[in-house]
Amino acid sequence: MRDCLLKDLSRRMPLFLLVIGSCLSIAIPSHAQTNLGFESGLKGWTLKGESGHVSVDKHHAYLGKACARIAGYGGLAMRMNATPLSIVQFNLYISSERAGVIIYPFIRFYDSSDALLLEYKSRILSYTTWQSTGNYTETPAGVSWMEIGIETDISATSASEIVYTDNFSIVSDPGNSSNHGGSPAVKNHPTCDIGQYLRPFWLSDTIYDETVLLYAPRRQAASGRLLYTPDKILSVKSFDGKTSYSPQTDFSLENNVITRSGNSPIPFKADTFFNTKNNFAWYNLQSQWIIVTYTHQDNWEGPTPEYKGDKMPNTLAKLRAGSPVNVVAYGSSITRGMAGSGYSNTPPYMPSYMELFVDRLEKLYSDKAINLSNASLPGSLVSWGAENADKYINPLKPDLVILDFGVNDCWSYTPDDYKDYIATIIRKVKADNPQAEFLLISNMMFDPDYVLDGNDKKKWWLSNIRGYNNVLQSLETKGIADLDMTTLSQTIYQRKKAKDCLTNPIYPNDYLARWYAQAMAALFDERKP
Repeated sequence: MRDCLLKDLSRRMPLFLLVIGSCLSIAIPSHAQTNLGFESGLKGWTLKGESGHVSVDKHHAYLGKACARIAGYGGLAMRMNATPLSIVQFNLYISSERAGVIIYPFIRFYDSSDALLLEYKSRILSYTTWQSTGNYTETPAGVSWMEIGIETDISATSASEIVYTDNFSIVSDPGNSSNHGGSPAVKNHPTCDIGQYLRPFWLSDTIYDETVLLYAPRRQAASGRLLYTPDKILSVKSFDGKTSYSPQTDFSLENNVITRSGNSPIPFKADTFFNTKNNFAWYNLQSQWIIVTYTHQDNWEGPTPEYKGDKMPNTLAKLRAGSPVNVVAYGSSITRGMAGSGYSNTPPYMPSYMELFVDRLEKLYSDKAINLSNASLPGSLVSWGAENADKYINPLKPDLVILDFGVNDCWSYTPDDYKDYIATIIRKVKADNPQAEFLLISNMMFDPDYVLDGNDKKKWWLSNIRGYNNVLQSLETKGIADLDMTTLSQTIYQRKKAKDCLTNPIYPNDYLARWYAQAMAALFDERKP
């Protein structure tokens, strides 16, 4: 399950990166789109090496009629505009006349003064057949333009070392230019009531749009559990809110169990929909839930997010004064908001939990000067976060940094490793921003069915997630607070089921994302419950 981030993209990408393709759109200059396959020659490309070492070849193209040919030491690159904190995926194809030639695909980021901010460079050994390679990463803060390209190893002085390259492409998410970054390129207005969605589940006697996946095991009637036992069902609707369902005709309720009637059009999933025989079996439940609104009198008996503003006095002072507050989110895909309805461009288009958190802070403190920058990279590991924190966080001058790593790390890193990386991020940020404070998020649990009980590593992976939770709690001090989503998510799964709360095995749906946002805001809420 190790991430292939920033490595040769010809290697198999892990499951937690498979969903990104539909979320990205091309955002490159028109000349680059039409000339990335060398059909128009080398116009627009910057060449490297001795004269004649880079040329157009019309006999070995991967696609079309032309490719680029590099003889000995040389290379080529193309410049294009870039937007800060955007996801980019750079691909190209390479081959050579002799296997084993060293080739370096690269992507470089520059500011408006043409100063190099960051470079990702891969080392590839070529084959005599075409292979795909490239980089997948995020543009750093302060970027103005980027350069993609390849070069051969400087030791390849012999012109007899021939490398061919073709079909360059760059894919980017241009939707992160808004303050509340991390959104898709086309951002629809939410059709849900954000005020209702931010009422804490553990305090409210009315629950709005709780998601339930109606599930039919062994050809039984499809049913699902609600978090509480309702006094009264106010509505049962399709996930997009456009279709209402009627009691008795479409469903029945007994205690907190809602059951689909036999001929109802209510969506459900049979047990055969899920692969229960293989580890890491992926699924996508986007929009397959029903949403239930109801009143209840039950008390919440699980863990309750508690006020921790005293641990973050600098941030709290600015909030109280209505002063500008720079919030930087730094983590992986769930931190970015992926698989939520807003990011997936699916009704009800709910914003990410980072955006909801900022929305709640703005209302709690009447502070409209809260700026959110989402520097999270889908698929990233905490080691990437530690290596690059100064490039992605420090230029944003953060007051509050939200660190949300873990879901991609538990397959590889021990709690001690994880602690060292988190500590490195904090140290690097405070070196340039000594007043910055940190909200650490202990990662939610993945779907327990994602890894079979017979897998001998399952206990180790789960112990890593619990260990990360312990590590983050141990780091709490003045300027650092932790939110325990590990225990909270596990408690919710026990009262409902994981698939009621997840879009896929490791991504929260809108309902669980609301738990994140509500719990994060509760840490700053000075009011008495």
